[in-house]
Amino acid sequence: MANNEVYIKIPCELFRGFASTAEMRQECIDKILDYAIYFYSEELGDVVKACKFLNIKNENNAAVKWSENGKRISRAISGKCYFSVGRDTLFEFKDKPKTFNQSVLLLGFLALRSIQGKARYFKASNGLLLARMDGQDKPQYFETEQINSKTGKKEFFRNVEGLQLHCHVLARYATKYKMAQLRELLHKYYGVSFYTPKAISRNGTEYSRKGFYFSVTMNQEELIREVEFGADAKLAKKKGGLKSETESILEKIRNEKKG
Repeated sequence: MANNEVYIKIPCELFRGFASTAEMRQECIDKILDYAIYFYSEELGDVVKACKFLNIKNENNAAVKWSENGKRISRAISGKCYFSVGRDTLFEFKDKPKTFNQSVLLLGFLALRSIQGKARYFKASNGLLLARMDGQDKPQYFETEQINSKTGKKEFFRNVEGLQLHCHVLARYATKYKMAQLRELLHKYYGVSFYTPKAISRNGTEYSRKGFYFSVTMNQEELIREVEFGADAKLAKKKGGLKSETESILEKIRNEKKG
């Protein structure tokens, strides 16, 4: 996205259905724009100024009606989380044909920016990312009952497969494999940096730690430096088994420290 793009603040839940059909995406964008006209008319003190800021033509003073609808939409908002979406990006998705994957990737990027907020980087889970893409503040799960093989007791587990979603088409991403693919695409097309440290169990088995670190503002090397060698890093607990993509970066950092 262009650095000089104007960004507008929109409640996450207004993006529900954005990744469904083209018709539903248009309906979502219409609601988003009505909300934006109302919100910025309140901020700027005038509907005309809001339209100018949003680069919307106010033909036949239609913005008054849009603003009234936006007010009704605003009163129905229940969530507290917002997306910061580029004005030009929003109109691009309104005016040009977009694929399902393009819509999902934009949702993923907006969700990650919403989660990271003003932090340099953040640790998240697949469930939190997919829930935020679905317009939720935090994930809601259908708990899965399983028997613990060691204790024989019933336990309840929460994972991305049991996530409750409003937008059912996003359910196709509700697996660890699909979420890993999504992160790879977000890195490729939006430049988001991800890092999932691995560790060695007592029996010598390598495993991935829960969750993943990410940053929409730092590059891969900067993110790894912060996670592995930052003030909050616990190096004693981070042993062995790193993805090949990050091995050279870690080796470089360690050599610098030795020197």
